[in-house]
Parts: sequence; C-alpha cells; structure tokens
Amino acid sequence: MLLAIPSFLSAVGVSWLALMLSVLFFFASRDPVRNVAVVNALIVVLCILAITPLLSLYTLDIRRLYPSYLIWGRSLIRLGLAAVLYFLRPRGTPGGQGY
Repeated sequence: MLLAIPSFLSAVGVSWLALMLSVLFFFASRDPVRNVAVVNALIVVLCILAITPLLSLYTLDIRRLYPSYLIWGRSLIRLGLAAVLYFLRPRGTPGGQGY
C-alpha cells in the first residue's frame, strides 16, 4: 500500500521543523537552568526514539530489510546520550527558589 505524504509533511516542512528545534535547543543550551523543561523534553524524546525501533524489531519482520545490530547500536547511542543529558542537567531552580 502506497501512502501519500501530505503537503505539510513534505521535505520543506520537515526541514523547517528541524530548524525550529535546533534554534530552540541552541537557546536552551545558553541558559539551561531557566530552560530545564526543554532539556527534560529532549531526554524523554531520546528515550522514546530509542525504544520505538526496538519494539518494531520484535513486532515486525524488519530483520530482512535492516540489520538488527544497527538498530541496537542506534538505540544504545540514543540512550547513552539521554543518560549524559540527564546527569548533566541542572538540578536547582533559578534564583535558589524551592517549591
């Protein structure tokens, strides 16, 4: 079955989305204490992107199309990057305010 790609998900739309996310991450990296939510969201997205291919590896028959060691390697790299970001993220709140 051939799926049609809607116009808003074309290559131009995806590239604008990638540009927007890179600007968002750039501004969050300049002041990570104030943008802890952006860093946390990036950690969660990396974990989801690491688990999803592993689930498809076991539920679908994609071993014929794509080697499983590449899927495992990509997932481990993403989980490693998420772990590094988790341990490097700021712990305090801005201004020393606690809730």
